[in-house]
Amino acid sequence: MTNIAETAVLFLLIIAFFAWLGYRRGFIGELVKFGMILLAFAVGQKSMLGATVIRVINSVWLIFQIIINGGLRLLLSGDLSGDSLSQVLNEAKNAGPLVPPTAGDSLLFVLMILLIILAFFVGSRVKRKSSRLLGVFMGIVNGLALIYIFRPYLSGKPLLPPLNTSSPLAALASLFGTAFDLLLLPVNWLQNALGLLFVPVLIVAIVLILLRSLRS
Repeated sequence: MTNIAETAVLFLLIIAFFAWLGYRRGFIGELVKFGMILLAFAVGQKSMLGATVIRVINSVWLIFQIIINGGLRLLLSGDLSGDSLSQVLNEAKNAGPLVPPTAGDSLLFVLMILLIILAFFVGSRVKRKSSRLLGVFMGIVNGLALIYIFRPYLSGKPLLPPLNTSSPLAALASLFGTAFDLLLLPVNWLQNALGLLFVPVLIVAIVLILLRSLRS
């Protein structure tokens, strides 16, 4: 029970940190970050973009091997006979792929981490003014997305419900729904704590906020 409570506190602290980042950066910066996090996740999965990334890397490596093993010399000399091309191609293939099958998963994981780091860097560079409230929401979404991405590498009982992965849109809807529930968590806590007093307290708070916005 203690471990679950400690995990819950840590989870809420992480979400609060990302909500604070969202408040600082605004909606546009967090939206850019979210798109790059999704790209990083897709690159890290062979079933999505990962296999294509490895195939492109190995294709570029094969072309490089062809060039340094005589392909450029043949092109400049004009000697494009079948025997010469076949010899160059065989030498290039003998070098082997740059990313062998045993190293594919490790490379994709490293690329995913680098893209996530780049996402934070790019998101922090977006200076366009935008809604801070929506920024808080997108910050929570980004925090949840990272937790879901790294959950397979973490131990312990997960606090989050599993994503609906029947389709990309269903997964996004599930992610945004969880973020919305977390955004309303303080409101639900106040409602349970105040009981019947919650509605008048909420009305007074809204009136004070409106008066402050009109005064400014």
